[in-house]
Amino acid sequence: MGHFFKVVGWAILSVCIASCKSTIVDIAPLEVEFQGEAASTHISIDSISTWESYVEELQPAFSISEKDALKQVVPTTLRF
Repeated sequence: MGHFFKVVGWAILSVCIASCKSTIVDIAPLEVEFQGEAASTHISIDSISTWESYVEELQPAFSISEKDALKQVVPTTLRF
């Protein structure tokens, strides 16, 4: 799961850097009447890893056995 957040973090950082205003070229603002005339921005996160690596990280890993879980739960529910 840590790899996923690292990829998302780099994607967000690259979008922030790419969206910074450039001081090299001074472009006069263009006035538009409707929002659709202005522009649109689309952001997507491209996966750079195989699906199998994500599946492995998303699998549950229980450190408690079924019997131990029942031993911990049943006495609590019997109090009511």
